[in-house]
Amino acid sequence: MRTATLLSLTALAFLAPLARADEPTTAEEFIKRGVRRHEKREFEKALADFTEAIRLEPTSAVAFNDRAEARRHLKEYQKAVEDCTEAIRLDPKYAGAFNNRGSAYLELKEYQNALADYTEAIRLDPKYPNSFNNRGVLHVKKKDYPKAVADFTEAIRLNPKYGSASWLTASYNSGDINSATWLVQTTPPTGFFTLQARATAP
Repeated sequence: MRTATLLSLTALAFLAPLARADEPTTAEEFIKRGVRRHEKREFEKALADFTEAIRLEPTSAVAFNDRAEARRHLKEYQKAVEDCTEAIRLDPKYAGAFNNRGSAYLELKEYQNALADYTEAIRLDPKYPNSFNNRGVLHVKKKDYPKAVADFTEAIRLNPKYGSASWLTASYNSGDINSATWLVQTTPPTGFFTLQARATAP
């Protein structure tokens, strides 16, 4: 029995370094694992990975930006703003950080700050559909439907996956019935868009 136990302990001692070999050791590796965890909606684990990446490389704008997104999903909106602000300080042309800070401001209902950040993100990277889509959501919240339609339209042009109920709602509320009808007709017949149209039609 004692021999078996010793053999087991020897085996564990041999395998332990192999298990640790899979653990991240650099900031880049922690960021990559954090992104994978974020995609799995393991936000607290992602937050821990991004925090470790920052400890290892405190000048990484990417790590601060990614941690901000994890914090936003954990509803730590003010901390998300602070992380994005640091990312922007480190890289003033980081369009993604402006976009993400805009989304944190949106959650805080600081709409003017959100608008300024989304607009700056678009200026820095006019081919990034997320910023147009997010600014469109902001315009809907402000009931500025014509501007929302314009932003959603550009987001859809850049990436067709942004054909959304938000765009349809904005189209109906702005009186753009033809565009909204076109979206209903060209969307797979799930019934959702038709229901949304009935709910928002004047």
